[in-house]
Amino acid sequence: YMLLPHFYVGSTNPDGPNHFLKTKYVEKGLMKYVPWYMSDACYEGAKKFYRDLLIDYADCPSLLQRFLYGKWVGSDNLIYVNFRPNKHICDWDDDWYSQVKRTIIGIDAGSNHPTAIVIVNLTYEGQYIVSREYKLQHTAPSLISSELGRIWRELSSLGANIKAIYIDPAALWLKEQLQSDGFNPIGAKNSHEEGIGYIRTLLSRGDLLIDRSCKELKNEFLTYSFKKKDDDAVNKIDDDLLDGTRYAVYTDHALYGEG
Repeated sequence: YMLLPHFYVGSTNPDGPNHFLKTKYVEKGLMKYVPWYMSDACYEGAKKFYRDLLIDYADCPSLLQRFLYGKWVGSDNLIYVNFRPNKHICDWDDDWYSQVKRTIIGIDAGSNHPTAIVIVNLTYEGQYIVSREYKLQHTAPSLISSELGRIWRELSSLGANIKAIYIDPAALWLKEQLQSDGFNPIGAKNSHEEGIGYIRTLLSRGDLLIDRSCKELKNEFLTYSFKKKDDDAVNKIDDDLLDGTRYAVYTDHALYGEG
């Protein structure tokens, strides 16, 4: 019999310049590499599809270069390099509140920055979907609690089964106010490394989605970065909604093992 050589046919978006496919195979000529550009797409709707992607990635130069121009470039220290608007943005329907397994609320409390509130829903299929985002400019705990009450009543009227409020564990001043107003806030799990790792896992599986209306959260996903490469310290700039999302999703998973 005749032995046939092993072969593999596949496609991929470029990654960083040190990715093993580029350094071990492409640069050494060990694989036939055919670059493909968005201008090569000739199917119906291709122009609109790529025009929308250009808008989505306008604030994220590295992903713009990788996904649309086929360049092997660094990640600009980005944390969620696997967040892709065309994959992770959905169109939430308020009728779904009564159909999901549970609804949870994540709060990143701010004394010198906005307080962020995110509404997250766990489906019976194990997906987390962020359906709403709120950024409150006022910092008085009574006003934040009042706004949370309004949000709670509105969601309940839509059939939401709100199971928990996960709050920044350092925000004791807000936690006490919420408790005095009849809420039962739970201190969130606040490990950056574990929480970020879990969010990345969900993104890679397609199990974390955000509604199209959550534009600020989308922008935070696209710009959230480490201070330095190979350093776990993050830039604490424009990350309020991301923190609220991480509090809700990771704490819910840590407590219940779902998602």
